[in-house]
Amino acid sequence: SSGGKMWLVSFFFKTDEPGTWDETDMTEAEIEARKMPRFGAILQDAGEDGSPMIVDLTAALPAKWQPLDAIAFLRKGDDAFRRADETIRRGEFRVPIDDVRLLAPVTNPGVVLNVADNYVERDWKEYFREQKAARRALKAAGGDPEAVTAEESGNSVHKESSEMEGGEMEGIEAEKSGVSPRGSAHEGVEGEDSRVSTGKESSAGQTSKSWYDEEEEEE
Repeated sequence: SSGGKMWLVSFFFKTDEPGTWDETDMTEAEIEARKMPRFGAILQDAGEDGSPMIVDLTAALPAKWQPLDAIAFLRKGDDAFRRADETIRRGEFRVPIDDVRLLAPVTNPGVVLNVADNYVERDWKEYFREQKAARRALKAAGGDPEAVTAEESGNSVHKESSEMEGGEMEGIEAEKSGVSPRGSAHEGVEGEDSRVSTGKESSAGQTSKSWYDEEEEEE
């Protein structure tokens, strides 16, 4: 440590890099242990030639604390820092920095919540089917008894925007807004899609549909 600071780091021994050792005579526990990054502290100017060295805290601290990483170390609080400082002062478990590959103190997590990569083993289409099946089951059961649509309640949503004047939305031209006037939203127009346009049209003038839309129609 220097100036009351301890420079923490994760690392691999270069001889422990995956693929550099023979697993033939090793137990499963030994194999897993060697795959885990080690944890230590950097000592500046500690080598005989003035080069930095690493204190291997994974080896120095109690076995019951293993596997040890930055998060586990910090959770041990003052006890962890006290033991690490004692190890550093005694000059034990020092390793030349050239013998290791340094990693960030906190390595990448195994899983990041709510990230699509967590679900790559699943068919994403099947995921959407499951969601739709759940909605259908809820609807068949009567849905939420407290839920009610605006029309059922007698209240208009955005009342002013639904009032028509001479083929135009009040304050918004229907043609420019891409919203069809009420009552004609589903009227077929020769040569055009009869559904309400979402504004997403192909170069051929046809409204594009997603896979999800097509699945809904098939039902």
